Amino acid sequence: MTFPLDPIPAPPGIAAADQALRPAFGQMKRFGEWYLACPDFRAAAQLDPAGTADRYGLELTGAEARALLLRDLLGDDADLDGVPDTVLAFREHQRHLFLNANRWRCVGEGADPRFRAWRQYQVERCEIEFGLLVNSQIAHAPAAVELQQGCSVGCWFCGVSAPALDSTVRYTPEVARLWTDVVAALHQMCGPALASGFLYWATDPLDNPDYERFLAAWEERVGHAAQTTTAQPFRHLDRVRALVARSRGPHAGTMRISVLSLPVLRRLFTTFTPAELLDTELVMQMPDASTHLSRAGRAANAEANRGASRIEADDDSAARTIACASGFLVNMAARTVRMITPCHASQEWPDGYRVVGEGSFADGAEFRGLLGRLAAGQALRPLPGQARLRLRPPLRYEPAFEGFDLHTVSHRLRLRSRPGLAVIGEMVAPGAGPSVDEVIGRCADDGVPPGQARATIDMLDAHAVFDDQWRMRTGPAVTVPG
Repeated sequence: MTFPLDPIPAPPGIAAADQALRPAFGQMKRFGEWYLACPDFRAAAQLDPAGTADRYGLELTGAEARALLLRDLLGDDADLDGVPDTVLAFREHQRHLFLNANRWRCVGEGADPRFRAWRQYQVERCEIEFGLLVNSQIAHAPAAVELQQGCSVGCWFCGVSAPALDSTVRYTPEVARLWTDVVAALHQMCGPALASGFLYWATDPLDNPDYERFLAAWEERVGHAAQTTTAQPFRHLDRVRALVARSRGPHAGTMRISVLSLPVLRRLFTTFTPAELLDTELVMQMPDASTHLSRAGRAANAEANRGASRIEADDDSAARTIACASGFLVNMAARTVRMITPCHASQEWPDGYRVVGEGSFADGAEFRGLLGRLAAGQALRPLPGQARLRLRPPLRYEPAFEGFDLHTVSHRLRLRSRPGLAVIGEMVAPGAGPSVDEVIGRCADDGVPPGQARATIDMLDAHAVFDDQWRMRTGPAVTVPG
């Protein structure tokens, strides 16, 4: 087997320390999980970190418990004076995991050039629309595959509005052959970044009795196990145990468990030791968790739900999506493909992702052809002369010497010393929507050759600074014939 991309090496000493300190790391991780999930734990830990850890059966020193409550412990600017060496090692372990988990987002080598450019454009766009912090948490996975129609769990807050479980695709010999073709075509289109793909969307993967067989075939082709997320740890306990056990290692897919209540969390902590769950992410979805739910899908109707207090405020800082794919959403039951990318949930896109193209397939050859046509349909091309130029919300314009700045709450893009830059900024910033041809004409009046003005516009477009509704097709998704 050839792995598509080597993991980022751990700094010297971390790999060895990880092995020796796994039990301690597990205790620290569990302290954080209790803190996120349980309001009683949070209140008690603020007053007496060591005593609270002891009452909850955690084997931590007082200094370790206090250090785990430091503000922004994992951040670059954390004040680490006096932090115990064990907590410093845990901090580096967690930071390294995050770095490895996000390495796929920047991988474009080996992908179809049209798809690679489109996906990178979506990363740039989301950095503006969601901000640096939120976008850093979006994997922009190039593919997600549903192995059934619907989900049996029925969470009231489901951000992608999963319907009830309807049908499941079993791993028959015929389906196995089709699956081999599907994964091979996705791998050819997406390249090594397919390692960040996963086999669920508006589904729970363990609703499919053959999920592990699909997963094994995926890993054999891609060289990396797909991430698994389930909200049914005790309905399928033996399967979850096996998936938790195999989630350790540089080429293992992340194992995630959505925890819907405190009783489920307590049972998980009784069933698995802290060390056993060290490599498993627990996603706290219970009503009193300190994390927030995105205002998308069913959660957008928060006022009607008892967990409404956990829904993020509907303001510019909230990420109104849980969508984490910029690529192909495949449903093996319906034999459909949609090309999707995250956006803020709206009346038009209530589930927090745009569908920019779709089609259906009957066999592997049709699937491969469909991917090619979808990629061709979304290939980034120079803006046409009649395209209207407006800044992408929430960008704000600020004139500067020989150019201008564009900034949001989270970051600033400094643009300087490009031909026609000042004129382009002055024309586009008011929001009237001048056409590309009009802007180039004004630049020519100012002595800037049209070719140079066009190059500057293309540079700005590559940074996704222009509102791109013309490109995203504000009407129904483009349907590609099979």
